[in-house]
Order: sequence, then structure tokens, then C-alpha cells
Amino acid sequence: MPREWVRGVQWAAGARAEWEPILRAAQAAWSELELVSVSERIRTSALIHLEASEVSRAGAACARAGITLSILERAADGTFRAAVHAPGLAAEWYRAWAESDHDAIGRMLGFPDCCRAFFARAWAGTKDRDITPAMGSVDGPWQANTMLRWLGVRLVPHLPCSADCAQTVANADAYLEMGARLGIDVAPLETLLRLPVTHDALNGVLIVSTPHFRFMAGGSRDRFTASRPAAPRVPDVWTDNGFGSMAAMDRAHAVVLDVAGEVRSALDLGAGDGRLLWRLARLGGGFVGIESDPGRVERGNQRHGKLVSLVAARIEDADLSGQYDAVFLMPGRLLEMEPAQAARVRAGLAGRRLVLYAYDDQLAKFGGLEGLAERAGLGIIGPVKSAPGVAAADGVVMGGEQ
Repeated sequence: MPREWVRGVQWAAGARAEWEPILRAAQAAWSELELVSVSERIRTSALIHLEASEVSRAGAACARAGITLSILERAADGTFRAAVHAPGLAAEWYRAWAESDHDAIGRMLGFPDCCRAFFARAWAGTKDRDITPAMGSVDGPWQANTMLRWLGVRLVPHLPCSADCAQTVANADAYLEMGARLGIDVAPLETLLRLPVTHDALNGVLIVSTPHFRFMAGGSRDRFTASRPAAPRVPDVWTDNGFGSMAAMDRAHAVVLDVAGEVRSALDLGAGDGRLLWRLARLGGGFVGIESDPGRVERGNQRHGKLVSLVAARIEDADLSGQYDAVFLMPGRLLEMEPAQAARVRAGLAGRRLVLYAYDDQLAKFGGLEGLAERAGLGIIGPVKSAPGVAAADGVVMGGEQ
């Protein structure tokens, strides 16, 4: 059966040098974990794709490990779909595959009961539904994050029934423990799976984005391992702003708004769909957001256009000449630009009141908002206000650009 496809990765400015090695290491770690999970008795079976030239070597490797390789079918592109499994399961695999017995296949692959039931209910009986929104409708532990699965970055081989599925997390922890025991470096997997991830769809193509890269993906229905792209679906407000739920977004925004206080006008550089500005704009005045994603700009202007004006542009190309009571900025945005571009932005913001803020991944990486701001050529003035996963403070442009 055809495999899923993925196109990209498209890197944020300046991110490739740091994050591509992490991505490659994470892909290699999961590939190894998935295969040794059978020989280490974490589960009884795994599904793999093989080129024709790989079949004999794979069979020999399985024999040495005391497990069995069963070729299930040959795809139109000449590759083979095979099951790697414990001895004695070949007949069951051939039967389940021939009959498209999804539940039996999932059981042999070690998928939790709740997730097999969810798959059967939400996707197996449909032709054109993408179940990713149902899986990710709430905040959940990073171990259950499968939004990077098209890149081969995940800690469980199945599609979880939800982003906080307890059995999925338990299975992921078993893989982590196995990796630590076998000396497999699982740190790159954790690094990537902890990143905030957003999901969008356009004309049946998934668009998956992190702060450092994005990619497009799609595929056909492929027995428990493929999620078919849906028809275009309007992302939720919190998704357009990089959050996993409305509650998480509101908690984070509350800290930023507390620092901002009451302002009559504001510019948000990296505005998402403008939700943060909208919460301020109810006080009246001119509120403008700069956002590079045209889809978010269109949706934001539809949602909040009576009070907020969103402009589709990169921060480094935006008109910064207007006068505003406050300018909202995540300092990490400057680190994603080329140095000369960041310098121009700082020059355009010199003398302005800045409201600087950041979320957990950037705060952890740079030792807090102060360290992040300093790295971006900015300074903190006044107290830093924070809550779990967010920090905000008034700021200024430092150095010669003031």
C-alpha cells in the first residue's frame, strides 16, 4: 500500500544549523527503538517498509535476534511491507493482513485497547477524515506527542486516542527506559517532542509547524500507520496562536496583559491571529498585528477585524514607523533572523515601550526572559512576571541602537 509522504523541512531563519542535527539524531533514535522493541519484548510485532535489496539482510538480522520476518505484500513502487514479530505469529499476521483486521493488527503491534477502539471509531470506517484534531484537542504530556510522526519522530508507534492518553504515556516511558538501558540516545526525541506544534490543513495537505521548522505531509489510508489528510479545516483560535487549548492560551496571555496594563494602541510583532491584541483592543484605539502566515491573518481579521488590524508580513519587512503605546515582541523572533535584519528591527524599535514575553521552550533554553532578551540585544526594565511556561516584562532596545 502507498506510504505517507512528507515535503520539507522548511527551516525558520537561522534555525537549520542548530536543529537539523537534532532532527536527524531523533529520527535515528526512533528507528532503532521501534525495531529493537520486538527483540526486547516490549511488544510482539512491528511493521516495516523494505526495499527489495534489503529483504535478505533484514531476514538474516531477524534470525540472529531470534525473531521472524514475514513479508506481507509488495507495493506498486516495488517496496515490501513486512512484519517483524515473535516466533509463531506468522499465520496470524497473514490472516489479519489479508482480512484487514485492524484490531488484530493493532493488538499484535502493541497498541493500547483505548487507542485501537478510538481508531476503529474515528477513522477506520471513514475515507476522508483526519483524526489529528481529535487526538490533540487538549494539552498533553510530551511523550504522547505524535505530531512529528511524518518525520519519523515519535515515542509510540500508534495514533493515540487523545493527547493525554495515560496508556500511551506508559508505553512511551517503556520505550524511554529501554533506550536508556541499551545506550540509545533518546534526548533528541525529547527535545523535539517538547516543542509546541501547530496543525493546519489546506486542500487535503497537512501543514505542521514548530517554532524552528515546518513541513507538509499527506498519504493514503495505511492500516494503523497513516492518517489521511482532511478537507480544509479552520484551525481553532488557540492553535493559530501556538497553544494546545483555549485555557492554556488564556493563562499565558493573562501574564503578558498584566505587564502591558491598559494601553490605547499597540503593535504585536508575530501576532498569530491577533487574539492577544483583541483582548486589549476592547479598550479601544489602534491595534495592529504583524503575522507572516497569510492564513492566520485572514482568519484573525475575520474573527477580530472590528477591533484589530492584521497585516501579512515578516517582522523584518514590516513598517515600524507608526506610534503605539506598546510593542509586543517575543525576543526569540530576533534570533531567528539574519543579524543585519535583527539590527534593523532593533533600530526601528529604539525608544519604544516594549512588552517582552516568552514561553517555556525559549525560557528554558536561555535561562529565563532576562537571558533571552540579552541574547536578542534587548534589556529588561522593571519586574518580570511569570506563571508556569510563560514570562513577561517591560523592555527596551539596548546598546548603540537606542
